[in-house]
Amino acid sequence: MVFEPIIYNGKELIETGHFKEELYYKYRKNLDLVEDILESGVHQKKSKKKMIVIMPTKNGIWELVYAETIDELVLIHIKLRRR
Repeated sequence: MVFEPIIYNGKELIETGHFKEELYYKYRKNLDLVEDILESGVHQKKSKKKMIVIMPTKNGIWELVYAETIDELVLIHIKLRRR
């Protein structure tokens, strides 16, 4: 089975193993959530190479960490901080 790459703002979304574990197994979510966070969240520089996106929800605050290259958004970490 061949999967089509998921593109966001002209860049391919790349999931690290750690990110997949958190998104699919810990939170039981899918990439639709990631796209919502990227679209609706507030983007802030976390370090020289990483960005963090924060999006409030009724259960807390989603935090998504990614690194950006010319062609890719490398998804590194996702966390739900409960209120």
